[in-house]
Amino acid sequence: MYSMNTNFLLKDELQYELNIRGINSEADVQTLRKLFRSVVAEGLPSDLCNLYSLSVEELFGSVASKIVELQGLVTQQKSDSSSLTSRFSTKIAHLRGRLIHLATLGLASSDITTSHYQELHDQLDHIEHKITSMYMAEYQEQERVEQDTGHDMGEGDPGTTHESSVGKEEERQDTENEY
Repeated sequence: MYSMNTNFLLKDELQYELNIRGINSEADVQTLRKLFRSVVAEGLPSDLCNLYSLSVEELFGSVASKIVELQGLVTQQKSDSSSLTSRFSTKIAHLRGRLIHLATLGLASSDITTSHYQELHDQLDHIEHKITSMYMAEYQEQERVEQDTGHDMGEGDPGTTHESSVGKEEERQDTENEY
């Protein structure tokens, strides 16, 4: 089971998630997000047979190019924030889902694709480790600043309002979908 925030999925990623549920749509991104949220809320299950119309090379190529894109985004990122961590986590969850779908269908079982499949899995593991390290470094820096200033930045600081941050957290959670 994994969690994704649909606000961080691109059009082709939303189309993939809908396609494995038997829905093909060329709508705009906002419409696809609404559709995907409703499909998840209804509990429409995935039917991986919908992937048989695609070639294995196309499926692997898509995952590989998205991993390269994600590696570039993570590498360019100098410091992290919780929204970027959520964005990266959503991308990783989506890509891991795609790899699981390939394995479930038996499309990752030939000698060539098994090594390619493992390589992609390893790359995702590396990205996830890097993101975790970035997040932990930012968290430790924030704690150090709070200790240096003698107060918690999130509570009682005149520069922040706790109520607005709670509202934003609730809003963010409303947009997350769990599988």
